[in-house]
Amino acid sequence: LRQVRLIPRAEGPAAAAGRVVAAQSPAPQTLVEPGSTVEITLALSVPDMRGASCDAARALSQRHGFAAFECRRRVAAPSAALGRVFVQEPAARTLLTATRPIEATVAQGILVPKVTGLDLPDALERVSAAGLSGHSDASGGERVVVAQRPPANSEVQPGAAVALTTQRMTEVPALVGRTLQEALPLIDARELRARPDS
Repeated sequence: LRQVRLIPRAEGPAAAAGRVVAAQSPAPQTLVEPGSTVEITLALSVPDMRGASCDAARALSQRHGFAAFECRRRVAAPSAALGRVFVQEPAARTLLTATRPIEATVAQGILVPKVTGLDLPDALERVSAAGLSGHSDASGGERVVVAQRPPANSEVQPGAAVALTTQRMTEVPALVGRTLQEALPLIDARELRARPDS
């Protein structure tokens, strides 16, 4: 403006990276005398924080002139990257003539429940109740979960698969009061080994 000998008079938020001209008077293409005043209304452009971590979004909002910032965590759709902003208010590129708080929502995953040591039906039920999908390495017979992947308390996307490694279990038969000849077939039928004390 000074190059064409016009005097700017700015109103709006203080200097910041996100400052842009939101309005002017007189309008563009208006003919005025050199030395006339052009009133400029400045606004802050809300930065696009989607995909940033909470700390990076906070720093970006402050560089753009927004001191008030709030970051929330919420379980999001499986397509949202964990720990990254997926929603913000006001929306990116919104022009504001006065600062207001920026709210960013970061995608939070689901914590994998601990299911080792549980029998398979209970483990599958607990995984499903958490909003995840449990998959066993085997089926048939009484089975107990001996390992899980991802491990307990890992943060994963909603609907993520939890692999369950199981061990087939068998019930020990009642042997007290039986002869050795009666006990051995019962032990063999359960795929157990007998170790008589001589």
